[in-house]
Amino acid sequence: MKKISLILISLLAFGLFWACDDDTAAPSLALEEVETSYVALMCEKFVGCQDNTMVSLFLNTEAACVDFFEAEYVDEHGGIGDMIAAVNGGTVLYDAEAAYACLEQQGAQSCQEFGNADPVICQDVFTGTVDDGGACEINEECLSNYCDTSEACPGVCAPAVADGASCDMSDECMKGAKCINGTCQTYVAGVAQGEDCEPGDDDWCAEGLFCHSEDEICQPQVAVGGACEDAGDQECVYGSICLDDGDDNYTCVAMTVVETENDVCSLQAGLMCAMYEDLACQIDDFELLTGTCVPIPRLGDTCFIAGESMSMTQCDFFDKLYCDIPEDYQTDGVCAALKADGAACTGGDCLGYCNENNECESDSASMCM
Repeated sequence: MKKISLILISLLAFGLFWACDDDTAAPSLALEEVETSYVALMCEKFVGCQDNTMVSLFLNTEAACVDFFEAEYVDEHGGIGDMIAAVNGGTVLYDAEAAYACLEQQGAQSCQEFGNADPVICQDVFTGTVDDGGACEINEECLSNYCDTSEACPGVCAPAVADGASCDMSDECMKGAKCINGTCQTYVAGVAQGEDCEPGDDDWCAEGLFCHSEDEICQPQVAVGGACEDAGDQECVYGSICLDDGDDNYTCVAMTVVETENDVCSLQAGLMCAMYEDLACQIDDFELLTGTCVPIPRLGDTCFIAGESMSMTQCDFFDKLYCDIPEDYQTDGVCAALKADGAACTGGDCLGYCNENNECESDSASMCM
């Protein structure tokens, strides 16, 4: 979707590009530098905070993180091009001095606060000029900061949902708030054990807790060796992952990153191939889920080998690929592009998701894609 969240200004970099006309002028950040600065600070926090074990398999350094987001977000999706166009077109006002102040305050935040507790000054960086009912494509064009694109694109500016009121997604909430379990909420501090949270947003919980994907409440992280439910990316303490022993018994296992081609990998023992070294686990023992680390297969490469020496390797999901395996498993499978909306599917082969009619469907609520 083309909506640009306030997080884009919340995650701007510490290394600022500023200009002063004289010694008394307030420092400012040029609009053209927002994107580069955003990626830089996000990666500084992303790598430095070290709260997601699996992410360390492919984003192990700040430089790798910057390369990844520039390729995925900037090059493929256009970055904040829509935002810059809106500013140049007059539907969004940009305050360069507020941007600089926002950056300094965000850069000084703790890992827990970062991305959750937006400093008040950050709300002044982008201001919309379009009244409710007016045409829009991104939230920031609207005075209310909410562009409803659920029915058409362009969408229409609509009143934002107040703190404490019901919501379907965070875009609907007023600046600085998130939609947590159907209610717009403003972050004050990490919520305590047993309180509501949004699955996938583990940092909303207090330190040492994670958001349970089914119960949707904050629960204590599990130590290495403890029983887990595979109920969230951060269910196990950092450095460990929740793995199945093959008999539906899940345990938090310490992860070891394997960086050398042809070395042993095991999805049960936590021996995981380093994606940052362009490696994936070629599984040849489907009972023990073990194999060897091999180069990640790309579009058209073999990912499934049939016959007595049967093996399977995950395709490069950053290139939006899946392993297309024949139904009878009698011939080799190759990496193919994930399917667009409307295509027939079996599961795991869609850009969005495979619905009950076995057709690919978008998981976005926005018509502006």
